[in-house]
Amino acid sequence: MLDPIRNFNADFDAIFDEAVQAPKEDVRGSRNALPADVLYYLNEVQRLALHSLENFGWQLAFIRRPLFVPPIVVVKNSEQSKFAVLEEDGSVNLSPLAKWRH
Repeated sequence: MLDPIRNFNADFDAIFDEAVQAPKEDVRGSRNALPADVLYYLNEVQRLALHSLENFGWQLAFIRRPLFVPPIVVVKNSEQSKFAVLEEDGSVNLSPLAKWRH
């Protein structure tokens, strides 16, 4: 009866070990995390919200720019311990569904 549990734990340990290994080569290529024309990717509400967040120590971390979908603006706190998505309506999503490396 314990064999399935042991197998599950071994599988979990292997998956966990693989996930925490050294990061793979950066797949971004030559694109920077923050483009030179960063304000181009922010709407007016996001610009105002970002300015307010900067007063509390948050800063722009990166902008995801996938093809054919709106860009995803990501901010981080001053300790770089929390990341959040700055939504199009200016709200801050501290629990986004997006996955990213940091």
